[in-house]
Amino acid sequence: MLSKTNGSLVAYGTPVVIFDDYSHGEKAPWKRLDTDPHATIVSVAQIEEMLSQYLQSILGRTRQREALIGQLLKPGDDLQTRTQSQD
Repeated sequence: MLSKTNGSLVAYGTPVVIFDDYSHGEKAPWKRLDTDPHATIVSVAQIEEMLSQYLQSILGRTRQREALIGQLLKPGDDLQTRTQSQD
């Protein structure tokens, strides 16, 4: 979420975790799915290991975002109503 006044970051949005890497210049794994349906397979163990490194940060930022949204909503509002009224 960005500030309307100066565009600064006020809350983080959906977390994204990138798994693995690939050699630049080669075809990216997600672009090989038509010929190799297993190109982007990630095991549960890999997911758990990767998320464990970031889980506390993700949860903390989620709490901050939820608190901010709670401050912005008027009693009786829901997030969908609030965002539609700002458009």
